[in-house]
Amino acid sequence: MNPSKFTPVLAPFSDEVSILEFRTAESWTAYDLGRALSALDSVYSSFVLVRHLGVLANRRLQQSEEQLGRFWTNMEREGPDFKMLMHEWHQILRQYGLEAASMMFPFGTQGVQAGDRLSQVLPSSEVEYYVNNPSEYLPPTHELKIKKIAIASPGGFSLEGLGEPLREVRELIKDLCYRNRQEREKGDLEILKQKLELVAQNNLNPVQIQLIAQAVLSEVEEVREVISDGHLFLDDSNGPMSESNSKDRKPMRRRKRAGKK
Repeated sequence: MNPSKFTPVLAPFSDEVSILEFRTAESWTAYDLGRALSALDSVYSSFVLVRHLGVLANRRLQQSEEQLGRFWTNMEREGPDFKMLMHEWHQILRQYGLEAASMMFPFGTQGVQAGDRLSQVLPSSEVEYYVNNPSEYLPPTHELKIKKIAIASPGGFSLEGLGEPLREVRELIKDLCYRNRQEREKGDLEILKQKLELVAQNNLNPVQIQLIAQAVLSEVEEVREVISDGHLFLDDSNGPMSESNSKDRKPMRRRKRAGKK
């Protein structure tokens, strides 16, 4: 039984490198620049994480389907065998824990919803671990790097990283900051979740996507605000505001003092 009949293979991001360029306007403090770069790095990392977890869940689903295929092949060839059944149960329990009981034969996986199967092969505790430990899925060669920076007004900077997640960052920024009224009604969280779901390609369930989206939402809002305020632009855009109303732009948000809300 070919597992590809059940779960299409999800490939990791390629090692292709790309550059994302920004233009800056108005005055910036070192704190402002640090916050903007940190937020962009977090958004980029979230797309890398979603694909990493999607690939991980995809491989585990394929492994479970391979076990199912071997079981039914043996059943067709040799007939029912309780010892063989116990061996397969033992293998699944060792690999996925007690939560995988509903995957065990003769119950099979047909009666289990896709979201439940994903929870079994990739529990929320594991997702949370990866969210809190970026070094586990983001090697130094894949980290977002500053390719070029010009400290001036106007100025700009270029970021270098994996091409696919950088393109997702660009599209997310466009959807957040240059959207029409219908798109604005969705809200930042919904737009972010939709982008993450596309990257996961149905290999993470809604609960897992929500967990990752919530973890990076404040950084997404940080990027949206600095662009909407007219201080940062994608290099291939004209910005959300015209020159005629640039005097109405909001000032950059100031650093909060310790103890102040």
